[in-house]
This record gives sequence, C-alpha cells and structure tokens, in this order.
Amino acid sequence: MQVTAKDKGTLVKWTREYEKVNEDVPDPHAYLEFAVNSTKDIEGHYLRA
Repeated sequence: MQVTAKDKGTLVKWTREYEKVNEDVPDPHAYLEFAVNSTKDIEGHYLRA
C-alpha cells in the first residue's frame, strides 16, 4: 500500500502480487474485492469525520 498526500485529499495505491500454484487455481478476485471494500470503508470513515 502506498499513500500519497494530495492538495485536497489522499491518493492510496494498493499493490498485490500473486502467483498461482498451477493453472487450475482460480484467479484471486477475492483480493481485489477486499481491497475495494476496505478502501470504501476507510474513505467513508474519514468523510464522516
């Protein structure tokens, strides 16, 4: 995670590396969904403050 202050807010960049054990393993969409939902929760918390 990289956080950068901006003029009117903050930019957050999530980076996740994932290597499949083999081609039969499904893509890790749950990680992407987790990052999106976490970011929305954090943003909501700060917007209420």
